[in-house]
Amino acid sequence: MANQTVPFHALNPTARVREVRLVAGATAPEVGQWLIQDTAGDAEYYQIPADGASNADNWGGVISEILSAVTATADGRYLIFDAQDTTFRGPATTSGNLATSILNTKVTMDVNSSYQTVDENDTTNGVLFVEGFDADAGTIDVRVDVDNLAMSA
Repeated sequence: MANQTVPFHALNPTARVREVRLVAGATAPEVGQWLIQDTAGDAEYYQIPADGASNADNWGGVISEILSAVTATADGRYLIFDAQDTTFRGPATTSGNLATSILNTKVTMDVNSSYQTVDENDTTNGVLFVEGFDADAGTIDVRVDVDNLAMSA
């Protein structure tokens, strides 16, 4: 699957990486996509966030490597850049909305057919704290609000 044409990536040069699992039968994510804690099932598992994912979820981080992809019958193992103390750069939903007025606000995520973007103008239940942007490149720099981190064991 090649849906995430502009992947998210960690800006911190020494971002912490940790291993997480996705339960068998879950939708398979790609490198550069966000994962949240699967609180509907077993909290030890992670999943791709849904459209409008917000502060109702615990955010793990962005996939850096697929160790073994999730399948219909086998759990998947993934390395993620841990969201704790890490800033991520990725695509904004509408680059024309990138302006200084969105700095230091918390926004949500858009998911369209597995393609993830930061919804820079949806502050309802926001979780992704906007630290910066590049309007020409259409990218936005975000950090997960500390109250919504999925803490590692």
